[in-house]
Amino acid sequence: LLDHGADVHRVDAVDGSSVLHYAAQAQSADAVIVALEAGANVLARSNVMRPRADDETKKPAREDLRGGLTPIMAAAAASSVESLTALLDAAENGAPKRETFLEMALNAVDVA
Repeated sequence: LLDHGADVHRVDAVDGSSVLHYAAQAQSADAVIVALEAGANVLARSNVMRPRADDETKKPAREDLRGGLTPIMAAAAASSVESLTALLDAAENGAPKRETFLEMALNAVDVA
């Protein structure tokens, strides 16, 4: 499909899932690897959110939803070890490095 112009960055209009989300959910490590090699975003988030449990009832509090699901979360939920390994490797090697709070603080200090 990629050879015929399929867009690896396209997301589902309903839930925001990417090619990587679907490949991970389907436990297709080969599809995950092909999508990653084509430049798919390993850190993409879908619109599907996980509700946080209400402390008193332990039931989901629908008004308090937290972040969308990543392909890594989808692979873990599907128990797809090969997909999960490929996604974690891509996240470690290809994703932009985030500064830790300590690094931000040290960089903010003027050492003159």
